[in-house]
Amino acid sequence: MDIDGTKFGISKIKGYELASSEAFKRAKIEKRSPMEISQEIVGTLKEHPWVEEAVAINGYVNVKLSPKFYLEYKPELKENGTVAIEYVSVNPNKPWHIGHLRNALTGESLKRIYQAFQYDVVALDYIDDLGLQVAQSYWYWKNYGIKEHERFDWAVGLAYVEAAKLFEEHEKEVREILKEMEEKGISRNFVEKVLWDQLKTAKAYGIFHHMRVFESDIARDLFNKTIELLKEKGFLVYHEEGELKGTWTTRGNRVVIRSDGTATYLGKDIVFQLWKMGFVSGLRFEEREDPTGKVWYSNIKGIEKEINADKVINVIGIEQSLPQQEIAKVIKEIYPEKEYIHVAYQKVRLKDVSFSGRKGTWIGYSADELLEEGIKRIKSKELALSAIKFFILKYTPTKEVIFEWDKALSTEGDSGIYVMYAYVRAGSVLKKAEVNPLLKELNEGDREVAKWFLAWEFYLKKALRYNDPSAIAEYLLELAGAFNSYYGKVKLKNNETGLWVTEQVRKYLKQGMELLGMPIVEEM
Repeated sequence: MDIDGTKFGISKIKGYELASSEAFKRAKIEKRSPMEISQEIVGTLKEHPWVEEAVAINGYVNVKLSPKFYLEYKPELKENGTVAIEYVSVNPNKPWHIGHLRNALTGESLKRIYQAFQYDVVALDYIDDLGLQVAQSYWYWKNYGIKEHERFDWAVGLAYVEAAKLFEEHEKEVREILKEMEEKGISRNFVEKVLWDQLKTAKAYGIFHHMRVFESDIARDLFNKTIELLKEKGFLVYHEEGELKGTWTTRGNRVVIRSDGTATYLGKDIVFQLWKMGFVSGLRFEEREDPTGKVWYSNIKGIEKEINADKVINVIGIEQSLPQQEIAKVIKEIYPEKEYIHVAYQKVRLKDVSFSGRKGTWIGYSADELLEEGIKRIKSKELALSAIKFFILKYTPTKEVIFEWDKALSTEGDSGIYVMYAYVRAGSVLKKAEVNPLLKELNEGDREVAKWFLAWEFYLKKALRYNDPSAIAEYLLELAGAFNSYYGKVKLKNNETGLWVTEQVRKYLKQGMELLGMPIVEEM
């Protein structure tokens, strides 16, 4: 908050909304007393139409804002640019477990946060249809078949557990299958059938993308031309001797093309990220209807589409931090004006349970089963989704999440249910009101809630700056707590200003919950 050039933060002083230490900062530069400067600031602010009262206390400036301010104030959320956000990207050989769910919920929330700042946002789902895991699953399916199941992603996921046990004995066969996948695309239909059922989970959790890009299409239409262009422009280095003899590496000596001519993970990923930024073109797309709606799918035919992103965000596990850092370095060399961000997240698990697709430890803890259990416990799909999403997103991505139902469904605080209850309570107050909401004079109790309306902009910008939806969850808990305390102290039925405060609480709670993807309910 900036009033006449003086920076203010949200006050923790009872009865005041804003507090500033500006006088102390200026005192060092101007070599004057903070007390003297704070009195000057107060003198200026007293004439401001947005200021009802300004006082200087021990060099600090504290402000009560006028009703005029609250009626005119609008958060500054306009920014420019195109952002490409890649998230979920689950291997297409198993159903989602709750670890994948953290990726999905984080990416979806970031998409909504960037859209709130009016960025052009493109959400991408990367489908690794040429990976070793898919090759193992496809090999097992061709040789042993799979048990019938109402969901193909589940049937393949269960078969993959068995395939993993046989991999060491049949590795040569699996790698031959992998080579055929790369050269002939033999597994595409198999992969798309798995993907179709994975997307039923995506729809249930409200995860929506604009584009799905298959690795096989990148390999066919982009890889060679991009690598040749990088060589031509000097961004890749060929080694004629030493340990790296015969390889192409980044300038930081990270291998992109091995001596046998095959690409590393790093090489493949750099190509995809550069396509997002417009370094190369050539991917073709067809619009299709899948379980989540209309989405552009990369394909051998269709129309060429480009993104030309100014900022690329990849939501990927923290264990991939080193290759992601190398990608960021390469992109910084090529596009110093653009930004590449790895949103690294830790695992999410239950107490004493971690998840592995290969070992099958996800069985019983899939995203589908988690939702089913939530509905069973709380008797509402909307509330179950809100509880799950809030619990996962309230933690900063780099912190491990241990999912606990008792905490997720708590009505006492620190949960999505607590936040939703405050929203529903505010709605109930407004329904029972005998006068219309109208902002008149703000008393001390009103201001203790109203200061959180100002904080919305601060927390939203914090979420954007750090690519961290937990800032939104933190805000929602603060606002819900402030309102619940206010509700217990103030008679609202005939209180015009109190009803106006309640109306604003409801508005900001709804905006925050929508950014976290929480379904809104009107009754509990």
